[in-house]
Amino acid sequence: MICFECGKKSEYHHHVIPKSKGGKKTVPLCASCHSKIHECLSLRTAELTRDALRVRRENGMKTGGDIPFGYQVNKGNLIKDESEQKAIRLILNLKKKGESLRGICRYLEAAGVARKKGSLTWHPQVVADILQRELKAALI
Repeated sequence: MICFECGKKSEYHHHVIPKSKGGKKTVPLCASCHSKIHECLSLRTAELTRDALRVRRENGMKTGGDIPFGYQVNKGNLIKDESEQKAIRLILNLKKKGESLRGICRYLEAAGVARKKGSLTWHPQVVADILQRELKAALI
């Protein structure tokens, strides 16, 4: 394809309206014209990335990093993993009953509950992170 602006060989399919702002249509651009467009329109990469990640999070899509315990990724979307969700419900119930983080770890280990990558050893910070994420999700 040729660049929409200058006629050189295109290297990018540039969204006319940023994808994070709902844009769907693209135009072919060469690297030089692509850079100029971003400079002229004040479309800074950090701002666009922040917007794109926000939209992905709002739509329940994976935004990078490890897959959180309790979920799997299917076509870019986070979906609940029922066996891990069962463990999360157990963690929440134990915490509700007043169990300490270390106590929850001991319970999970004794019950043979595996972590995301198969380890049977639980650390209090891992449990705390799960509790924090679930609390945050309940507030949204």
